[in-house]
Amino acid sequence: MKTTKLIQASLLTATMLLNSGCFFEYFNTDVVPTTPQTTTTQETQKSSTNKDVECLDKASLNNKCTKELITIDQLKQSKNDPFTQNNTQQSNVTHHLKSIEGQPITIVEQKNGFLFPEFGNKIIILEIFGKECLHCIQELPALNQIRSQYRTELEIIAIHAQESMSSSEARNFMNQNRIHYPIIEGNNATNLQYFIQSTYGWTGILPYTLIIKNGITEFSYPGEISLEQLDEDIRSLLK
Repeated sequence: MKTTKLIQASLLTATMLLNSGCFFEYFNTDVVPTTPQTTTTQETQKSSTNKDVECLDKASLNNKCTKELITIDQLKQSKNDPFTQNNTQQSNVTHHLKSIEGQPITIVEQKNGFLFPEFGNKIIILEIFGKECLHCIQELPALNQIRSQYRTELEIIAIHAQESMSSSEARNFMNQNRIHYPIIEGNNATNLQYFIQSTYGWTGILPYTLIIKNGITEFSYPGEISLEQLDEDIRSLLK
């Protein structure tokens, strides 16, 4: 991907964040500063083409479409996702996770992205969302359609980053929204979320989505994505 496109996309995202209240209101000084890993990835940060559905305004904050950043103390206190010595400096850290329904999901950190051994060579949409986030709910039909359209070539893995759902609540939520892809409770993936915020500059905006192909993060999106944008970018990776 050309350098000019990367610069333009980065400037666009930075401008939107600075012009909104999200950046300053949700900047957490308790987070231990980390230097983003140097990568050669083709990852481009994009924003939604529909301005009124982005989590970048006060109305969106009332819809709980942001979350606090994870601190180093939270990593140490995590029971389900144990903190390992110097884990923020290790490479190729492997996360052994399970979906809400008990499906094993292995995610291996790479300097340019992630590997998903259980899913072969499929393109992976890795999304962080919240059940109380209006924009996350509005985005679900687009995700469901993309998954159905590219069933043999793509899978979605979602991380639920808000208050944990009970088993019955999770089943009802998935049934109501016709979700057939795995969801991981965020409390069980604390280290993974920390890696994403320190590597990709995730500021807590929900939803936050990465598209990974062959272990490389090709696209990232802060806020709700349109079906047209998702389809365009997925098609570009299938050429």
